[in-house]
Amino acid sequence: MEITTSWMRQGIEQGIEQTVERQKGVIIRLIKQKLGNISPSLETNIMGLTIDQVDSLLEALFDFSSVNDVRNWLFERGIEPRNDQAIEREKSLILRQLKRKLGNIPPSLETKITELTIDEVEALGEALLDFSTIDDLVNWLNI
Repeated sequence: MEITTSWMRQGIEQGIEQTVERQKGVIIRLIKQKLGNISPSLETNIMGLTIDQVDSLLEALFDFSSVNDVRNWLFERGIEPRNDQAIEREKSLILRQLKRKLGNIPPSLETKITELTIDEVEALGEALLDFSTIDDLVNWLNI
């Protein structure tokens, strides 16, 4: 009969937690390597997964072909809230910032911006700080 003390149990639990945290970091690196950059909010959601969710995500990772697949996987499990209204507000904010910085934005560019994914909108939000002309926006959108 093996006796396990409370400090031994605590050490085992800490070891498990550290392993799970490392696995979450590996998942994030694999997603970035396979699918490209991900948003900080997506990283936060991954870092909040339980042990069982980490195992499931590791198995599902090979089936993903885009960051949206990861988001959908999280959404289906109630982890990543899909708030289309918040996404539209973020797109609206980016458009207002672009108009303030660059002046009038042609309707065709506005349409292109409203069709961006949330990750692309977040990237545009960072990139627009470096824009000085509409041409910078056009080049960023690859039109």
